[in-house]
Amino acid sequence: MLASQAISAAAPTVSDVALQSPTEPVSGTATLGWTASDADGDELRFDVLYSRDAGTTFQLVNLGVSGTSVALDTTSLGGGSGVFRVVASDGVQSAEADSPAYTLADKAPQPQIMSPANDINIEWGQLVNFLGNAQDLQDGSITSNDLVWTNSSGAVLAEGPTFATSELPIGTNVITLTAYNSAGLEASTSVTVIVGDDLSDPGPTLAVAPAAVSWSVAPGATAALSATLSINNSGGGTLNWTASSDAEWLTLDTAEGSAPATLALRADPSGFAANSTNNATITLRAVDTGGNTLETITVPVSVYVGNPGYDEPARPSAQRFLYLPMVRR
Repeated sequence: MLASQAISAAAPTVSDVALQSPTEPVSGTATLGWTASDADGDELRFDVLYSRDAGTTFQLVNLGVSGTSVALDTTSLGGGSGVFRVVASDGVQSAEADSPAYTLADKAPQPQIMSPANDINIEWGQLVNFLGNAQDLQDGSITSNDLVWTNSSGAVLAEGPTFATSELPIGTNVITLTAYNSAGLEASTSVTVIVGDDLSDPGPTLAVAPAAVSWSVAPGATAALSATLSINNSGGGTLNWTASSDAEWLTLDTAEGSAPATLALRADPSGFAANSTNNATITLRAVDTGGNTLETITVPVSVYVGNPGYDEPARPSAQRFLYLPMVRR
């Protein structure tokens, strides 16, 4: 026997889970309190969870709270009717209790333009690829006609996450992406494209989309992850390119080619630690016939390993407090 730990007989109790003096609807920082006890006098720790579907599924809000109240930042919680759950643990045994339903303030979507880069300079008639997306705490990912692209005068250019155009006028063009959600809220972000008046055919110009690649997987995942990069020549002439990865877990289906082309990525999450972010970089170079680099674009790649949600009765193992006898044979 190397070590042992006594397990107390009585489970903890928790009750009276409620927000203290909540606003209507709840917004900003709110304090959640509860009552808890343990007949054995064990030290208790508490996990706080939030549900927007009447307790069917929960997401983690706070982990390992030591007191009987916690300040919650509700700006990161989806709006509508929500229930808070407090799970008390003495290290082995646990108990839980739910709050009454509260109405939380609806949140606006969060749009972002991934391509092109802000203040990009192009020449008149040059093709520009636009790529954007939006996340929403109520709706999740926003797509389709709830994403609207407009120009400096407010005229609609396109709907959806992507579009391409070679008809931007000479001068400074402010292109705006507006996202709309089911709560009737909207938010916008913009990118500036400066169009020059040099009408000569531009030389080979490397264009890569998307500008970044990311995945999120559960701890212990081993299935390979895949994605593609679109490689184009936004200028004239012929463009040859090379590609490389700086991480062993991220591989490419080819190391060179000519534009246009599609580059396939494969990521192996095996062995990644729980609650970690693993980063890599893909470097793409436009090269001339002698192999000399004309232009370089880097694409960041990341894999997050964690539990984005919390679904009872199965609790993620990284969130348990467990002390057991250890036996070496």
